[in-house]
Amino acid sequence: MFVTYNTLIAGLSGVLEMDEAMGLLEEMIQGDIVLEPGVFTYNSVIHGLCKIGRMFQAVKVREMMAERGCMCDLATYNCLIGGFLRVHKVKMAMKLMNELGSSGLNPDSFTYSILINGFSKMWEVDRAEKFLCTMREHGLEPELAHYIPLLAAMCQQGMMERATILFNEMDKNCRLDVVAYSTMIHGACKSGAKKMVKQLIKDMLGEGLTPDSVTYSIIINMFAKLSDLEEAEKVLKQMTASGFVPDVAVFDSLIKGYSAEGQINKVLELISEMRAKNVALDSKIISTIVASLTDEHKKKLLEVLPYFSKELLQGNTTPGVHELTM
Repeated sequence: MFVTYNTLIAGLSGVLEMDEAMGLLEEMIQGDIVLEPGVFTYNSVIHGLCKIGRMFQAVKVREMMAERGCMCDLATYNCLIGGFLRVHKVKMAMKLMNELGSSGLNPDSFTYSILINGFSKMWEVDRAEKFLCTMREHGLEPELAHYIPLLAAMCQQGMMERATILFNEMDKNCRLDVVAYSTMIHGACKSGAKKMVKQLIKDMLGEGLTPDSVTYSIIINMFAKLSDLEEAEKVLKQMTASGFVPDVAVFDSLIKGYSAEGQINKVLELISEMRAKNVALDSKIISTIVASLTDEHKKKLLEVLPYFSKELLQGNTTPGVHELTM
């Protein structure tokens, strides 16, 4: 019966059915035959509650553990610290960190991963970086999983100098993967750092790594926005050579770029390519064309592309009209 309860509680907690898991936990300790849950069972419940942000209940379960003489282990602290950071209760998380230190337990690599990830998601990069240093001071070497959240936070905030320093440190200490390069490329694209993007792509391909379709799309969008359409086309060729089919976002970026330059022939080529690849011509792209082209260019579209109606070019892109797969 004891094993059955433990298995059921762990299973329910794993799929976040926490009301049922809590009911079984209470049944264990309040039933006709009292069964004492072990630390694994308590941790299963605490972990589930923390994942869905029910921190008040998670603390109550922890108090229940103490009342029944079950000692918290490192996993208990890790769950609670991560849970409080997830709901931005920093003081409670730090209180638990202090308690962890005085309990005779030592933070492990996973504890630091939770802290770095939690503060990075709140964009508190200084605190996250401090825990990265503390980790090293305690003889634990950071891995990519520790670096990536901090790198992402720096890139998202446009802190590209700091991100570059961190990225170089990662390169020395770890084997960089697609996620590391993609994170850095996204940040460089957001900052419009063309030279950096080109170098990162070169380095990435040199390591035998390939950007994913989202990363390719972001790179093409950046070059198109900066009117470097030649480079955007180069990246498009790399993208297709890598086996990715350009989606509507890629075509929208390029059409927007060529429309702004008044290069109607390139716009026509891209629309024809969309047709060949069976990519829908949606309202966003039509709006781009309508806003960017002169009346003479619109007339040319009508002549060359018969499925373009006058209604579309006047901006009427209501459902049923604009989703053209051509």
